[in-house]
Amino acid sequence: MEKLFLLAREMSDPKVWSAGVELARNAFFQEESLHTPGDRAFRLLRGQRDPVVLVSLSEANEIWQCDCSLDEDPCRHVIATILAVKQGKLVQRESSESRKVLGGVRHEFSRNGSALRFDRFLLHRDSLTAETRIPVPGSLLQAVTTANRDGYLAVPTDAELKIDYVLPQSKQGVLDPKTMRFLLSALSRVSVVTLDGEQISVNPEPLPVVVEVIDEAGGFRIRRACIDGITEIFDNGVAICNGALQAIEDSALRMEEVEMLRADGTFFPESAAIELATRIIPQIQGKVRVQIASKLLPRVRRIPPRVVIEAISDELRAGVTITPRIMYGDPVIAEVNSGALKLFDPREIPIREVAEEARLARVLALKTGLRLDYPSTFKGEAALERLNQLKEWRVVGDDLSSFTSKGELTARAQVIGESLLFTFHVADTGEIGDGDSGHSVLATDMLLAWRQGSSYLQLAGGAGWAKLPTEWLREHGAALERFIAAVGEKEFAPGRLISEVGELCDSLRIEPPEYFKRLKSGLAEVESIPDAELPRDLRADLRKYQRTGINWISFLHRHGLGALLADDMGLGKTLQALCVVSGRTLVVCPTSVLASWRQQIELFRPSLNVSVYHGSRRELAQDVDVILTSYALLRLDIDRLIETEWDLVVLDEAQTIRNPSSQVAQAAYRLRAKKRLSLSGTPVENSLDDLWSHFRFLNPGLLGDYQQFQQRFVQPIELGQVGPTQELRKRSMPFIMRRLKRDVASELPPKTEVVLECELSDRERIVYESVLGMIKDDVLEALDSNRGVFSVLEVLLRLRQACCHIGLLPGHQADSSSKIDLLIESLQGSKAHGHRALVFSQWTTLLDRIEPHLERHSISFCRIDGSTADRGDLVNSFQSPDGPDVMLLSLKAGGLGVTLTAADHVYIVDPWWNPAAEDQAADRAYRIGQNNPVFVHRLVAKDTIEERIIQIQQEKRALLAAAIGESGSLALSREDVLRILAV
Repeated sequence: MEKLFLLAREMSDPKVWSAGVELARNAFFQEESLHTPGDRAFRLLRGQRDPVVLVSLSEANEIWQCDCSLDEDPCRHVIATILAVKQGKLVQRESSESRKVLGGVRHEFSRNGSALRFDRFLLHRDSLTAETRIPVPGSLLQAVTTANRDGYLAVPTDAELKIDYVLPQSKQGVLDPKTMRFLLSALSRVSVVTLDGEQISVNPEPLPVVVEVIDEAGGFRIRRACIDGITEIFDNGVAICNGALQAIEDSALRMEEVEMLRADGTFFPESAAIELATRIIPQIQGKVRVQIASKLLPRVRRIPPRVVIEAISDELRAGVTITPRIMYGDPVIAEVNSGALKLFDPREIPIREVAEEARLARVLALKTGLRLDYPSTFKGEAALERLNQLKEWRVVGDDLSSFTSKGELTARAQVIGESLLFTFHVADTGEIGDGDSGHSVLATDMLLAWRQGSSYLQLAGGAGWAKLPTEWLREHGAALERFIAAVGEKEFAPGRLISEVGELCDSLRIEPPEYFKRLKSGLAEVESIPDAELPRDLRADLRKYQRTGINWISFLHRHGLGALLADDMGLGKTLQALCVVSGRTLVVCPTSVLASWRQQIELFRPSLNVSVYHGSRRELAQDVDVILTSYALLRLDIDRLIETEWDLVVLDEAQTIRNPSSQVAQAAYRLRAKKRLSLSGTPVENSLDDLWSHFRFLNPGLLGDYQQFQQRFVQPIELGQVGPTQELRKRSMPFIMRRLKRDVASELPPKTEVVLECELSDRERIVYESVLGMIKDDVLEALDSNRGVFSVLEVLLRLRQACCHIGLLPGHQADSSSKIDLLIESLQGSKAHGHRALVFSQWTTLLDRIEPHLERHSISFCRIDGSTADRGDLVNSFQSPDGPDVMLLSLKAGGLGVTLTAADHVYIVDPWWNPAAEDQAADRAYRIGQNNPVFVHRLVAKDTIEERIIQIQQEKRALLAAAIGESGSLALSREDVLRILAV
């Protein structure tokens, strides 16, 4: 054996040798007899989950064999066996005089009342007739090991050892049905099984549970149906069928359902027919097979519930009373009234889908604010809007022709001679044309309704309503008002209205009268700008909108003007910028995207020499085309950077300089450049100050100094004044190019935004209200002392944390939260349908609390936050087809420079103060390269600060839309904070 030992030691891998040494200490070795002289065979047993392996050794031939499947030579089993032989640790086969021979393992069942009991024994014979049974109280392997040490010889089969796998902690006796099912499956591979001392076979296939419903005098009976071949059934889920033990299939029946099916089953009187047909039978049909043998049971139909709107008009009060109801069938066979099902035909019963009814009620309330079975009365335009809102539901009731929308008013403007004529008309056919029957309205009436905030104008004679051309009025209404005020009731404009007519013609984009043309600017439309010369080294196929953007930037640069390219995220702003790079260029961007810029330059402009100005030993290279640096270094090294007059300066993610008083913004203003370009998918994030800061860098003086900008634009716009808003847009929009994905990237799938409402638990509600009560006085004191709104945001932060997870608050502990439970439930649904998701939070501590729940529910994930060093590797891993189900991201780390189109579901766990940041997060998935519809889910705790913050930010977005024509958010005012706290 010494030769084999030395040979194995020389040939083995060190790790395999160590595993063999460990195995030799703990395994049990038993030598088998062989007919070949000089060869030896050994059985090796270690643990109850390890298979028995056979090792053969031939010292004469210096060879070994093992029947394991490990890719090792020699394997750990061979090494352990050689060591065991050298150390004398194995049991040799001896003569019957010195060793007692076991007769095998006996698996015995016995009747124990109405259940079966299971026991195992080791049998040995002291003589040809005497037999002794040794109980196996625990694991079989332990019992065999003990027996061998006591002088017996036993080698159980693999099938007998595998019984240990299915017995929890190797229990015996009366086992539960679940364990019995596994046990019988394992015993089917064992040679001898007995029941009360008689050998019996075992069938591993489970018996199905069949329930039948039959007619009986005065009612119905539901019971377990007989299955041919069954002679006896035991309480712990086993039956004797066709002479074999066979487990009964797991039916998932609840205890009360099992009791209902015991013995002869349960009788239901005729009065309980509806309950039996609609509740009891459907409940068990998904768990067992149900045979309906009854001919008297009412017919049950599975019909989805639907919302039907009953509408009753009131001509005297010019109103409509609307009552939503849940109904089944078309024609209707039943309706839900005050929570009870009212049948129209007792012979037909729909299966109530209470969960679907509740969902429909939630959808109805969410979309319309209406409640089921609750009548609501609306008058005038409100009635019309409400009926239009309800078009997706079926509306039944009175003649509602007086509340019919005739369509949208269409504007017609034309030049006759030297005057301008315009009319507003809605046709009964929905189309406008000469000779059409329809209705005309006065422009003054239309403008009055518009200024009063109406969306519709009532036509004369009760002919219905016409929808105001809201988009048209938003664009041209102010100019039309000034024109009407100057003209009065005349249709033709006198020649003296040069300014008003010129403005209106520009607004309407129609050819003005000849003498007005002399006053009209010759500024060309963006699409008509001639193509700019592209770089010769450009390696990219440009989309049409990208070519337009390049032409526009080049046009402004030729005239010495800066440009703000504000295309939606994912539309290729970097590529467009690279197409106008010429001369010595400085690019300033967030640190996280420095590498991405370098890669883009190497990909699209390979001939450009690039240097990254970053790190502790940074040097400003003089012989390169493009210098890349970060905003942090712009602030620190501005004195060095202004020593160069750059041919072009590009600010990427230019919203970084949105605060004019910040050091980074002040540094950007000091840069010297012949041409300037800003890139930002969110040009206005917090306030109109962002816009001023952009143009202070791009075109200084365009919007005046900061004080003038506040007085002339910000303050009047916040008060809702239209004139300053239009003037601001007129001044700024020629230098801003904003294209949205939905407008230019037609290949992108749709994006749907969903609010997932979360009900706080009782404990969470108590903690939330407690925090709210504690901070109110502090917030009011801070506001009254003129310390500013942002001084209270940290206090309000505690309220937002209480909405997400009370464990984020000092002194509170919780394993989970209502919001995390809702998140996990939604992620399970999206995973089940093959979707992958991004989960965003501004707090890494909240991400820490989400991770254990993902692991518990077997949802694979990865994570990027501020501490992540290998972002690129993680992104590539997630983007791969077999990547994880979920990526967790923090707002700061995941909001910029990351493309994650493998995901099509985005979850915003904690709504942020700044919705533009949410848009950035969502657009990590919704960008070019995305092929699937994208769903953005915002998790909002009901009746909390989160709901009010979202409402206020939506109002701020509307104000910004009026100012610059695009969404964003404004800073919180003192009044906003008071509204948030409901003070």
